[in-house]
Amino acid sequence: MHVETILAPLYDNLLTMFFLMLLCWFIYLLNKNAGIVDIGWALCFFVAAINYQTKSPHFLFFEDYAGSTWALRNWIMTLMICIWSGRLAIHLIRRYLNSPEDPRYKRLKEGWGGWIDLKILLLFMFQGILAFLLSIAFYPPYLEINKYLTRWEVIGMGVWLIGVIGESLADYQLTQFKADPANEGKVCDVGLWEYSRHPNYFFEWIVWIGFYLFTLGSADWYFGIYAPIVMLILLLYVSGIRLTENQALSTKGEAYRSYQRRTNAFFPWFPKEPDSPSERG
Repeated sequence: MHVETILAPLYDNLLTMFFLMLLCWFIYLLNKNAGIVDIGWALCFFVAAINYQTKSPHFLFFEDYAGSTWALRNWIMTLMICIWSGRLAIHLIRRYLNSPEDPRYKRLKEGWGGWIDLKILLLFMFQGILAFLLSIAFYPPYLEINKYLTRWEVIGMGVWLIGVIGESLADYQLTQFKADPANEGKVCDVGLWEYSRHPNYFFEWIVWIGFYLFTLGSADWYFGIYAPIVMLILLLYVSGIRLTENQALSTKGEAYRSYQRRTNAFFPWFPKEPDSPSERG
């Protein structure tokens, strides 16, 4: 396969993600809701999968290697990416349309001073570049010439499925909890949220592990080794838990501190016993 053929989807991804994030910024200028960047982030991976699939020399089953698992491998990877990113995008669009701006972005803008719109543009572009770099980790299966699926690809599909189901369930439970007026100002500690303060982030990471395990069936598996590591760092220390918990502490105070004391932050586990009568309810 020629170098130009290998690099073409990467060029397309970079260009598409740039314009996608630019479009998100223009939408932000209309309503000043920076949460649109989260939708753009999810869609970046969706378009990456489409680019990889359509640029593949074996886009359709009947081309060249009729019925081979080489073509099937491409389709499986594409469907995995599109199902995960499409579900996430739909969830974020609903939240974007039905809720005020994410408090995380409000706090960022409040601390930025002047030139906020330009700084938001830089934030959007950074998100697009990061999504592009992470999307490279999906590429190895599209380059693989082995005609048979390996055990790593089967394991990867299983882990990916657990991650998608877990993340979907966590998002649903949180949405249902917030929709009940009786829970106004309360901390969601039901369902998966009883065992982890951020089960949605945990299962998001599991999805990325599933993607990486799937790529282990390809000769170029080392391309994607960085992705689950980078995602773990982002979720734990950058845009995930740190910002979310700072906001929760500012709005829920002692109720959230109590939740922190008895519930693991990331990895699900049984909650600790309440350490005071008030925490026992």
